[in-house]
Amino acid sequence: MENARHPRCARHRFPADAISYAIWLYFRIPLSLRLVEAMLAARGILISQESVRQWPLKFGPGFANQIRRRLPAPGDKWCLDGVIAKSFQGPTLRILRLSPVP
Repeated sequence: MENARHPRCARHRFPADAISYAIWLYFRIPLSLRLVEAMLAARGILISQESVRQWPLKFGPGFANQIRRRLPAPGDKWCLDGVIAKSFQGPTLRILRLSPVP
């Protein structure tokens, strides 16, 4: 069975999963290009630093649009629950939970 490749990744040597993981590391976690290269090398994907530099330039806008589509809309309603836990000897703890309203 053939591996299905994303059309934008068709001319690239690496699968779309590896490219998207590198872009995710670069944008979501503030890592340098060398650290992204090292983290991919730890997973067995040997790439050059130049490839890591070029991928966010080419695929970054599409990746950002995907993230924006998954964000909740401004009109969504949320519920904030809070509990205060008191102990006899320790500090008072305040526990807050934010959950979406169905």
